[in-house]
Amino acid sequence: MELNLKGKVVLVTGSGKGIGKEIARRFAQEGANIILNDINKEILTASVAELESYPVEVFSVLGSVANENDASRMFVEIKNRFGRIDILVNNAGVLIDKPMLEMTLEEWKFVFGNNLDSIFVATKESVRLMLEKNSPVIINAGSFGAVIPAMGYSAYNASKAAIGNLTRTMAAELNQKGIRVLGYIPGVTKTDIIKQMLEKEPKRLVEQIPLGRLAEPEEIAEFVVFLASDNAGYINGSMMEISGGKLCVQNPGRYIAE
Repeated sequence: MELNLKGKVVLVTGSGKGIGKEIARRFAQEGANIILNDINKEILTASVAELESYPVEVFSVLGSVANENDASRMFVEIKNRFGRIDILVNNAGVLIDKPMLEMTLEEWKFVFGNNLDSIFVATKESVRLMLEKNSPVIINAGSFGAVIPAMGYSAYNASKAAIGNLTRTMAAELNQKGIRVLGYIPGVTKTDIIKQMLEKEPKRLVEQIPLGRLAEPEEIAEFVVFLASDNAGYINGSMMEISGGKLCVQNPGRYIAE
């Protein structure tokens, strides 16, 4: 399927590793120019080196999109380099595994800042650089924790649930600027952020998925890139689930072989 993304300017926040990096890679494969972002300079530099093998422009902006000062500087750099943004993928996020009563207010704010404030800041900055004629798109990363929360991740679950609400509001408010807004809900995916959960309960996580396996980051990226294309032009204001059918029934692990 031709996605017609060649020459697009794509910013993926939190794209130094994991799903974010794979999303950036998949856009590069489609000929889009990529802006990588991360707070870790070493990781960011390594990711840029990886993607430079593609015949597109690969640019990096170091800093936190949850910090207005960082964001202001980063978007000036982006404007000076490209003059515009066509696609924004709000992928940046963090997770803290701790019971709510043991969590400090500082930790709570840290999670909400990175997961939710980052979308608010990056979106406001990006919209200023989006041109209606280029069919701009904003895609927000949700989580299955917003659908069915998991114990021990109260701040993460709540912040991700808020993203779904914000996505719908953004879709309506930004329609007048010709901007489509939607989101994706990945299932359990093989990334660094999920390693701790896998170590604690690997069997349970797989048993919840009718496909009987975890997702590869590339599978999530494939769908996200499709959502950014004009082929998905009538999808708007929705959070799209990519979970292998996780918990689509009460007992998805019943017939999974031991």
